[in-house]
Amino acid sequence: MLRLISTGVLVLTALCYATGPGLDYSAISAYLPVAQQRAVTYVQRLIESERKFAKESRGGRRGDPFAMVANIKGGDLKTKILDTSAKLQHQVYRELISKFNIPRGTVLKGLSTSFTPTFDGIGISPNVCPTETYSCDPYAKYRTINGSCNNLRNPGWGQSFKPMRRLLPANYGDGVSALRNAEDGRPLPSARVVSTLLHEDSSNPSALVTMSTMTFGQFLDHDMDQIPVAKIIKADDDGNAEVIDVECGTDGCDKGADELDACSPVFVHKGDPDNVDKPCFKFVRSSAAPRDNCEFGPQEQLNVITAYLDLSLVYGNTDEDAAKLRDDKDPARGKMKMKQHPLTRGLKPLLPQAAVKACRDTDDVIKCFMAGDKRLNEHIGLTAFHTLFTREHNRLEEELHKLNPHWGGETLYQEARRINIAQWQYIVYKEYLPVVIGPIMMDRYRLNPLKDGYYTGYKENVNAGISNVFATSAFRFGHSTIPTKHRRTDVYHNIIKDHEFSSVFRRPALVYKYEEGGIDSIVSGMLDQECENTDRFMTKQVTLHMFAENPPHGIGTDLAMLNNQRGRDHGIPGYKENVNAGISNVFATSAFRFGHSTIPTKHRRTDVYHNIIKDHEFSSVFRRPALVYKYEEGGIDSIVSGMLDQECENTDRFMTKQVTLHMFAENPPHGIGTDLAMLNNQRGRDHGIPGYNLWRELCGGNRAKTFEDFMSGPREFRINYESVEKLKMLYRHPDDVDSWAGGLVEENLPGATVGPTFACIIAEQFIRSRDGDRFWYENKQAGFTLKQLQSIKKTSFSRIITDNCDKVLTIQPKA
Repeated sequence: MLRLISTGVLVLTALCYATGPGLDYSAISAYLPVAQQRAVTYVQRLIESERKFAKESRGGRRGDPFAMVANIKGGDLKTKILDTSAKLQHQVYRELISKFNIPRGTVLKGLSTSFTPTFDGIGISPNVCPTETYSCDPYAKYRTINGSCNNLRNPGWGQSFKPMRRLLPANYGDGVSALRNAEDGRPLPSARVVSTLLHEDSSNPSALVTMSTMTFGQFLDHDMDQIPVAKIIKADDDGNAEVIDVECGTDGCDKGADELDACSPVFVHKGDPDNVDKPCFKFVRSSAAPRDNCEFGPQEQLNVITAYLDLSLVYGNTDEDAAKLRDDKDPARGKMKMKQHPLTRGLKPLLPQAAVKACRDTDDVIKCFMAGDKRLNEHIGLTAFHTLFTREHNRLEEELHKLNPHWGGETLYQEARRINIAQWQYIVYKEYLPVVIGPIMMDRYRLNPLKDGYYTGYKENVNAGISNVFATSAFRFGHSTIPTKHRRTDVYHNIIKDHEFSSVFRRPALVYKYEEGGIDSIVSGMLDQECENTDRFMTKQVTLHMFAENPPHGIGTDLAMLNNQRGRDHGIPGYKENVNAGISNVFATSAFRFGHSTIPTKHRRTDVYHNIIKDHEFSSVFRRPALVYKYEEGGIDSIVSGMLDQECENTDRFMTKQVTLHMFAENPPHGIGTDLAMLNNQRGRDHGIPGYNLWRELCGGNRAKTFEDFMSGPREFRINYESVEKLKMLYRHPDDVDSWAGGLVEENLPGATVGPTFACIIAEQFIRSRDGDRFWYENKQAGFTLKQLQSIKKTSFSRIITDNCDKVLTIQPKA
């Protein structure tokens, strides 16, 4: 359990995997070649089946909302190779479990297999365990792009393409990789049922934070973790291979066959309150990752980006991506690529355009944008923040060039990047984190930036990698705060327009619209618009219309359902002295998804005076870069201003229909898309994330033996009667409650936007993100003088906004 000690260190008792004591390792080792050969045969058959299936593929179904999810999550040949390596190891593990009756959850340490799959028309070839050779310069002034060599003792910690960390052992249905089951061994309730009964569409605006906070959290999450979904191989007779999406049959509901190994559809129950006219919501499981040292044990998931707070979403995660994003017109300079606004001259430049077809409302002029993270076109708020931090790099580069005209292009680039990252880290810990976990937790765990001097807390034994539960559950709290509308406001903070939230996905065209205020109105609208509270309620914009073909009214997918299902997929159920700053699975899949609860129904744009230009239904702003171009709606300025002006929803169990019904609908904001709440819960099951009750206990609450026990124990952990009754209706045992759903029914801590369990998981991650980063801006290793550090600490997110928007004139001090 969580122990609070005077030094402010977060200590979690180690609930470690069994490591096989008493097993006959000599007999296991002798049998290993047989198990390996059987595994190779099995996976070869799997790949051949995939290839046959891929040849018959018609390229996906029109209007498939999950295709948008898969596009956002990514996946390529490298992730497929790692996923196949992991499958080989799992199959060997199953053979050994069956032969030697190895106890469930045992990790066979010191015993590993070594496979690297190749796709050369033959199939699988045994080779060496996927490893990398590092040549690290201990005196390097700048961090690497892919995160390697940050930790000189463990150069791969925090690097891209590494497995997530675990805080608790995975809880898979079969002990290896199957979705988490209920305590009695039967299936858990449908993640869609959990979404419709627990995450109703009820608006509860936050008095503490605005839309900019919700979007900032998503932007931050995209700097820390990206977990791709599984893909299948399509290869021709010449051995040329590519990856394509898993289709899961003609309706997305097939599962079980070899080629559909990754399909775990969420079936729609009779009497669904939204009258969803399809049999299921498609769901494809996350890509697996080989375990560290290729040891045998339960499945882990892959993080394809760096875990460090290094603005990788601006600069990229590979040297190849970084090179594509740099402006190469003048080798003597170190600027990032930008593109002159194609519709309105005289405005600050926009991000470069990408040759992809993942956005709506595009033409020969208006296209998707390109940055270090491919998720930037997801909705206009994210696009706006990407634009601001890229503009900030170029602003810093310009100033550095004036001060140091003798510097070359590489030095100018690296120095501007180093300062941009330092400002980013300071803003995260000074302005964002205190609002999320509250001042008590910030003081308790000493997470506040120093007032003066260097930070001396860097530890080589701390892994800054991301925890699975952080990415899958805790940091998804923001989904609860999504409002129904996405607001744009003008320079005076008057409303220009409110978009239905489901209609702003994949619409970069909204950024171009300067008649709606452009980028400025998007940012201003987020500053002006209140968020929903973090609670169990969610707007229909993300539980019904998200990724619908015609948002905001079509049927898309259900974000709440996906969140809970993903936790089950990831096997989500201790803190060690050797601290890995890598991301833990529960952070990525549960704790840091609290923000989904804060999504409002609308996405607001406001003008320079903070008058409302327009409110977009939230589901209608996904994948719509055209909204950025619209200067008649204020362009980038109105998007930023709208986020500053619009209140967020509270973090609670409620979610707007814009993300639980219309998200990623084909014609948002009214079509049926997907359900974000459903996705969150399903993803937790996918990752084998243990149930909420175990996280509650780990973080200092009482382990509930009955549902009524949730109302007792330490005061901050007590759940209200109404929510407990809802849990009783859905689950058969307290241990069954999904980690993301359970975290959202807690009352928020004082001055915070999350409850104690999510706050604990989030605090654990951000301790590692600081203490495990050798280049942390306050460390002497980072290379800043004390005077330079004081200058960095004068920055603020408000200054980043006003320096990089066109006409945002007035703004709150804490944006």
